[in-house]
Amino acid sequence: MPRKTVSLAGRARRRLRIARRFGTLGASMTAFAPRRARWLTPQVRAWALYDVASSSWLAVIPTLLYALYFRSVVAGDSGRADVYWGLTVAAALVISGVVAPWVGAHADLRGSRERWLVAATALCCVATALMPFIGPGQVLAGAAVFILAQV
Repeated sequence: MPRKTVSLAGRARRRLRIARRFGTLGASMTAFAPRRARWLTPQVRAWALYDVASSSWLAVIPTLLYALYFRSVVAGDSGRADVYWGLTVAAALVISGVVAPWVGAHADLRGSRERWLVAATALCCVATALMPFIGPGQVLAGAAVFILAQV
């Protein structure tokens, strides 16, 4: 009597059916077991949410909302409003470029990255909350609040 041949797929289905019946998966069955993504740790999820919030802030506040508010209300829709706004943004970028390497090196050296991240986030939140309270003609205060939020 000829021996019955079974394909590899058939063997795998049979082994999986047996493993399900007995509730155990052997070492050779790990390829069929559902696995949780190992890279999606709570720290990675927290960083992803922080990155989404940070990117949303950058896309909305400095680019659209505060830029329009600063030029039309704070600078009084004068001919110099664009100049004031351009100088404010340039100052924020220069200060960030100078301060960021120092803060990063200090945080790495001391092992206090999370503390610096929390402090920078709190500073940004407070400065952003103060933005609507800047009134007409308060160009320096408006620029200072924006620079604090941006840095």
